Amino acid sequence: IPGLSITVDADPGEQITIQVPEYRGTQAERTAPVAKLAAAVGGTATREASQWNDGSAWVLGAGTADGHSFRIHTSIPDAEPQGATRPDDNL
Repeated sequence: IPGLSITVDADPGEQITIQVPEYRGTQAERTAPVAKLAAAVGGTATREASQWNDGSAWVLGAGTADGHSFRIHTSIPDAEPQGATRPDDNL
C-alpha cells in the first residue's frame, strides 16, 4: 500500500506503528487499509473518539505477528464527512 508511514521501535519484539496519512484519500479510502492491515496481524479496526473531545476520531487496529506488536491507524478530522474528497486525493 503506497504512502504509508511506518515506524519500527529499535528493540526486538517492540511495536511497529503504521499510519495511513490523511493525504492518502477520503475517510473510507484510509479506513479500508487500516482494517485490512489489522486483519493481517490478527486484529480488527475500530473507530475511537479523540481524547481531546474536539469531535475528531481515530480508526485504530492492532495485533501481533512474528513476535511484533502492530498498531495501525488513521485520523478522522471533525470536518471530514465520510465521502469527502480532498484536492490531493490523486497523490
